[in-house]
Amino acid sequence: MIEIHEVSHNVPHLMQEYGLQSYDAVHAATLRASGLTDFPEGGYVTVVQAHVTIGGELTYYEHVRGRAIAYRPRGVELPRRCPK
Repeated sequence: MIEIHEVSHNVPHLMQEYGLQSYDAVHAATLRASGLTDFPEGGYVTVVQAHVTIGGELTYYEHVRGRAIAYRPRGVELPRRCPK
């Protein structure tokens, strides 16, 4: 078992170098610490296209002049291509 304190010093570098979120960087650092660098009999994986449904009937609230105003987002804006 690899404890988080064993890999935490690598997390900031992985976040900056690969644009990972902190939890993904922890997983990547743990993978490296385990001695594994890729999947057996294959290379690293790249997701080229994906379809994701986030949430459902979500309602957010914004406080305006002391009142909570409800709104439902129609979607999530995504960039046309990876910003990196």
